[in-house]
Amino acid sequence: MENTAIYFGSFDPFTKGHLAIVCKALCVFDNVIIAVGKNPDKTCLFTVDERLKLIKSSITDFYTQYRYRYLNNYHFTASEQLAATKIGAFLENDTNIKIIAYDGLSVDTAIRHQASAIIRGERIVGDHEAEMQLSQINQDLLNIRNSPITQMLIPVPSGELTYVSSSNVKKLCEIGEYIAAMKYVMPSVHKKLMEHYLLARYIKLFSCDTAKTAKDHCFDWSAISAKYQKHSYHNLSHLAYCFNLVDALFKKNLSPQEIYILDVAIFFHDLYCHGGDTDEQLSAFEACDFIEHFGNNKDKYVVKQLILSTSHSYQMPTGADNLLIKLAQIIHDVDYAILCDAENYGLYAQNLRVEYSHYNTATYAKNRINFINNVLSRECIFETGHFQKLEENAYSNLKNERVFWESRT
Repeated sequence: MENTAIYFGSFDPFTKGHLAIVCKALCVFDNVIIAVGKNPDKTCLFTVDERLKLIKSSITDFYTQYRYRYLNNYHFTASEQLAATKIGAFLENDTNIKIIAYDGLSVDTAIRHQASAIIRGERIVGDHEAEMQLSQINQDLLNIRNSPITQMLIPVPSGELTYVSSSNVKKLCEIGEYIAAMKYVMPSVHKKLMEHYLLARYIKLFSCDTAKTAKDHCFDWSAISAKYQKHSYHNLSHLAYCFNLVDALFKKNLSPQEIYILDVAIFFHDLYCHGGDTDEQLSAFEACDFIEHFGNNKDKYVVKQLILSTSHSYQMPTGADNLLIKLAQIIHDVDYAILCDAENYGLYAQNLRVEYSHYNTATYAKNRINFINNVLSRECIFETGHFQKLEENAYSNLKNERVFWESRT
């Protein structure tokens, strides 16, 4: 007889800590039900339907990460490998895992779905007393209903996830620390978070008297974000990565006008991306159109050049002024910063491959090796002092990836 565990939570949003509990449960139980609570008294960032979709997409992300483990260099434990096989069956045949919404008492939901056990996640610190109190209350309720359902606390298996919570992820996003938040959620969740948290920054690009009209314009945030959300790498998470670095490293030395110009350029620089290939000309045209409607026309030239400068073949115009040179160096380096990021480079390599999934392995490997060789042949990869100090990290990351693809040509 199959045994089924049910895992309750608000999951606003679903984190890697939650996912780790699901993976552990899949190693113990035949089936796992993830139950998202409907609580009208609790204010949540995402709707119930959005949370259901984000749980499914997080599980899909996990399986993608497993498929590309030799590229992203993520080390999967034995339990994660076992969980990955069950997740593969779930994605292919809709077995092993169910994701549901519920209201009312969790014990009644567990009984209704014929669960064998109610599982809860427990971090090393902070959770034990609260979890024990909840466990005792649930047991009293189960006893009243004469139910044989057991309860199980599953410790978060990874020390680095000890302090992960949905609340902390949202707090990081609220203060603009988007890169730190990437560590604690799967890519699809991070993209959705950025759809929410980058909105305020986008609205600041509008002048006060025109911001209200933008909602009915082609520059409505929903239209802009929809273009980005289709991509695995050139998406809102990439934009947030750039903004985070601008704020942390350069903002204190920039004027309000320079920040405005950079923000417009970053928001639009990958807007038109087809199968991984960005059309910088079309993206620049759209940014100039935006400035004509909502900005100052004198900024159009610099914004256009900044977006074009993100192309690998860009040549700085003869006689370019100091403003363009300064901002072009910044946008180039924050756009390329992932190359020297030891923690996130593997995910970048993976997501870029997924974005180019219409190419077969041999074709992609050849093109990727050409790109890597082109970057490595440059006298300098980066143009600002901060990132030039990190060039060795970029060389190491690129060379390691090149070795991977050389065996697949």
